[in-house]
Amino acid sequence: MSIGISKLFEDAETLADQRRLLPAIALLEEARRLTKIPDRRAFASYNLGTINWHYIGNGIAARREFIASIHDFESYGYGQHPQLQVVHANALENAMLCALSYDEFEDFAARLRTLAPGEPIITTLVPEVSTWRERGDPWSDRLFALAGTYYNRNDPQRDVGRYGCARSTYHLILTERRKLRVQRTDWHMAVFEFCALSMRMASDYMIVRGGDNDPNPPEEFLPILTEAIPLVDEYLQVNSGDELLLKTRENLEEMVTLCQQRWAHYHGRSAMIPAHTGHGCLLPMSISLGVLIMLDFLVKNVRH
Repeated sequence: MSIGISKLFEDAETLADQRRLLPAIALLEEARRLTKIPDRRAFASYNLGTINWHYIGNGIAARREFIASIHDFESYGYGQHPQLQVVHANALENAMLCALSYDEFEDFAARLRTLAPGEPIITTLVPEVSTWRERGDPWSDRLFALAGTYYNRNDPQRDVGRYGCARSTYHLILTERRKLRVQRTDWHMAVFEFCALSMRMASDYMIVRGGDNDPNPPEEFLPILTEAIPLVDEYLQVNSGDELLLKTRENLEEMVTLCQQRWAHYHGRSAMIPAHTGHGCLLPMSISLGVLIMLDFLVKNVRH
């Protein structure tokens, strides 16, 4: 791999670790554009899928990138880098988790079984999925079940903290809800959980990025919040009286505003901008306020 393209990959990994997500994606897309070698392109696509799946929670983008990576590996092989077979196997495993039907899941599983028959997902999840299919469970129910394995808001001791994976799964459910024939009550739950995870992830990322000392604009991660709003709006167009999701939408917009105002204030973009808490008082722009809103919202609306 050329030094220039290698540097793009290294810098993208550093940016992702710092939760500078949009710049990380831009570097990987540039690396993919510049390379002429298929296995490098496949590796770039895989890394784009990983950032979308784990850090942003965009299941549709992650699915697209994992499938693109699989296509290149299967079409052109690994070039001078046989160790990329592991990346190929990982892409297939992630594509299984992004599947939109039993048939698609089983197709990716068959390809993974040929490549790496000893992978744990082949010996554990595949038999479970076969059982679900035999008893007639809708695939959407299985996606909800998979999402629930990534986090637990009711019991912190059982929370494995894979919020991006959970958000990605709900994103698939919401984006493809008509194809998946998602019922209204499940639609409500998916929207709420998607938004709750979005707020949790945004709050965590603000802390990772340094809080009030973050020198970089919040727009680098704000799509986690802003891209949730149209999905809430789509639900509210049909269910306009849903008070919980009306409040959810309000909290999303408030967090976006707070992030932008906080950064503007601490980086001299404006004079002191007061933040309304909704309780008749003003607070200075602080990372703690965004976290407070998210925690207050989740504590009041935990599923039992």
